[in-house]
Amino acid sequence: MGYHLAARLSVEQHDVTVVERNPDLAGRIQSQLDVLVVEGNGASLTCLEKAGIRGADLLLAVTNFDEVNLIACLIAAQFQVELKVARVSNPEYSERRGILEEKRFGADLLINPEQECAREIFKLFHRLAATDVAEFAGGRVVLLALPVGSAAPAVGRSLEEIGRALEGRHFLTVAIDRDNESIIPDGATRIQAGDTIYLISEAEYLPEAYRLLGLEGERIRRAMLLGGGRVGTHLATMLEREGVQPTVIEQDRDRCVALAEKLESGLVLHGDATDLDLLSQEGIAETDGLAAVTSEDETNLLASLLAKHLGAKKVITLLKRSEYIPLVTRIGIDAAVSPRLSTANRILQHVRGGRILSMAVMERNQAEAMEYEVLPGSRVEGKRIADLHLPQGTILGSIERGDQVIIPRGDTRVEQGDRVVVFALPAAIDETTDFFR
Repeated sequence: MGYHLAARLSVEQHDVTVVERNPDLAGRIQSQLDVLVVEGNGASLTCLEKAGIRGADLLLAVTNFDEVNLIACLIAAQFQVELKVARVSNPEYSERRGILEEKRFGADLLINPEQECAREIFKLFHRLAATDVAEFAGGRVVLLALPVGSAAPAVGRSLEEIGRALEGRHFLTVAIDRDNESIIPDGATRIQAGDTIYLISEAEYLPEAYRLLGLEGERIRRAMLLGGGRVGTHLATMLEREGVQPTVIEQDRDRCVALAEKLESGLVLHGDATDLDLLSQEGIAETDGLAAVTSEDETNLLASLLAKHLGAKKVITLLKRSEYIPLVTRIGIDAAVSPRLSTANRILQHVRGGRILSMAVMERNQAEAMEYEVLPGSRVEGKRIADLHLPQGTILGSIERGDQVIIPRGDTRVEQGDRVVVFALPAAIDETTDFFR
């Protein structure tokens, strides 16, 4: 996770120092990234001083050890570091916020990667047709990545033609993934079978978008989780709160007992996630959604492929190695999530300049959707969208103005206090943020 964040921040021209105690890993980071590497313990005052903690604006403590991360934040607080983020995996730190508040640890933000990952899967379960989901404006605006099948009514039609045939303007295509390339479309762009469409829509009008793409928009009723670790436990608990009774298959007997005691209605089975007979017996073909969330990428991939073979409607796999994610849909799996990217969403929101209210990183193409508040004196205030001259690779997807949600046109004017959602490809992110400072 530290490598992923360091690479991302370095590309965005931040001055990054990485503290790593493993000599081999430290050498690899130094040779592959444009960062300064200090070999040592992140909980050591001497090591942090050597790394430049006195002049740092931001500390990201993301080791595998909660205690090291929290001590690093306590030390950083003594040096007036402006923003201190700690990765914590122990549920007690994230679930008992009334007693264990961030400030008591010297941190400004505690992030539980397993919990963030479970939230991503939960959102995908509730939008079964989507391979990526992000919500803005309190859930009233939704960004979805949707596959286009060969029989979809939109295939072969241009976006301009589709827009003319619709009553009102309730959704906007902000990007298309086609042949391993991401493009920002215009009105003349035609939809092709095999495309992945990135659509910003008012939530209540999603059925209209699904119809155009030949998709079903039902919500999940039956869920199966392969793996009862931290991600599986968080996800099962979230599903129960929504009235969904999950079935969890876990190979470790002690973990099964602990999970069964924690869940109220979920069914916990002791077994192997790749056992074909067990999956068939438990009715995987009638399952609306399945998530493979064991601790091993290889097991998750194999279990996901078996689940699709046995007829599961939607299959989501957990991958620690985020570089595998673009390959997932090519081999027949519906969607993938990564603890690195789920955590990066939260962290980057705090690192960005301007007034970012929320943001999401798209798993497949690393594009970002950012929700800004339009501040007095910003470059967008009072201007028509057509006159903004946003960077190439950027599109303004929605505006929330009071109780009104606006899917904008070129002549729509941006006003002070608006909450706008902007979609930007990686190369355009920094320049886009400058418009809202």
